Amino acid sequence: MFIDILTVIILFLTFLSVLAYTFIAKKQTDELIKQRKLSVMPSLLFTASQFTAIADEETGVYLKNIGKGSAMNITIENFYHPECGDLYYEFQPVDLIHSGETVNVEYKHWKKHEERLDRGLMLWMFDKNHNSQFIAEIKINFMDIEGNKYQQTNRVGKGKYHHGPAKSV
Repeated sequence: MFIDILTVIILFLTFLSVLAYTFIAKKQTDELIKQRKLSVMPSLLFTASQFTAIADEETGVYLKNIGKGSAMNITIENFYHPECGDLYYEFQPVDLIHSGETVNVEYKHWKKHEERLDRGLMLWMFDKNHNSQFIAEIKINFMDIEGNKYQQTNRVGKGKYHHGPAKSV
């Protein structure tokens, strides 16, 4: 009788040990997968070139890959500027940005179905002295070299940048 109870106690303790080991091993595996993804994950920064005093000179919009891996099939979602009425911005897609690389992103805007290049984008977005109070959420969608899809949100406006984290989608 005593040996039967002792056997049940030992089996129960063995079960708890195996259960604890399984939990710890799962946690370590998840962390290893996370570290592996981070080792190839791109991270994109939405920036603009320096301003010039010449009103007609075009300033550029750039994406810089500050992550460790290459970004592919990059798109920036269109957005609407509420202070400018019926004004929508569209950015051209980018095929590939390697780690540490910066690329120029072409953009256009539409107002009342009229297409033209916009020279005012840089002013309201990146000039802290501009009177616009609008802060844009720039949503960037991209893939890493392993085919994992990400979305990253950068907030820009009033001369400030907020570089958001890349999240799996």
